[in-house]
Amino acid sequence: MSDEELGQVIAKRRKLKELRRARERVKELERQLRGEPAKPEESTHVPGFLRIPAPTPFRPVVRARLSRPEVRFARTAGRPEGYVL
Repeated sequence: MSDEELGQVIAKRRKLKELRRARERVKELERQLRGEPAKPEESTHVPGFLRIPAPTPFRPVVRARLSRPEVRFARTAGRPEGYVL
């Protein structure tokens, strides 16, 4: 597909989107003229893995415990007992 053809497809797609938006606006205005309640906006779908869980008021606070590591040696550092060169 050449750049010119691609440009035409993109232009048609934009025009179609504008016409659909205009049609929805006309329908909304007609509903207002008839005195009907406004149509509630549809919420956009958010996948579950992108949703942030709402914090609950009773959620326990987690604190990082930073403690010094406990290091124990079986023997003191250095040459073992009875070591001869």
